[in-house]
Amino acid sequence: MTFTKLIARLLTFGPAVIVPHTRVPNHCVLATAVALDVLRACGEDAEPLACRVVLANAHATRAVVERGVPFAVAIATGGHILDTGEDSVVDGTWWRGHLMAHLPARARLLDLNHSALSRPQHGLLMEPAVCLPFRLPDATYRTRAGDRLEVVARPDDVAWRAARDWTETSRRRDMVAQLLRAVHRGRL
Repeated sequence: MTFTKLIARLLTFGPAVIVPHTRVPNHCVLATAVALDVLRACGEDAEPLACRVVLANAHATRAVVERGVPFAVAIATGGHILDTGEDSVVDGTWWRGHLMAHLPARARLLDLNHSALSRPQHGLLMEPAVCLPFRLPDATYRTRAGDRLEVVARPDDVAWRAARDWTETSRRRDMVAQLLRAVHRGRL
């Protein structure tokens, strides 16, 4: 199977397989663990990469980036900026960051939980999953809607490794098997 076909099928079937097994929309650790297991089973070299994500809706992007308006003014007039934070903070249940599968040889980031960044009330509607071109240490993207997405690698941040979604491989075994079947068959 070609890399392009593998990624297309992961983007199509990944969220559909993973979401029914979660209780919250923010499940990037689980989604990344599943993605890595599937990628490796298909012969791809992939690793987890913790990132800081800063996402600005189209209004904030136009105001701040293009016109130099102060953040406070942009926010007061309908802008919204989501920032997972510079520092990794673990408060017992939440980790501040976003985990994605990094494919260094392919210069790509695979995010099967991209929809966790959505904030519909602020005009931020992200696709369920994406595969983005990426070279360390960071990259900036524009969405079709004009939102600005900045991804900054935090390779030294390993706090997410304490999450049950990472440590308890039995929690994802069935998801990995189901996703592998879907990838090979081309259907769920």
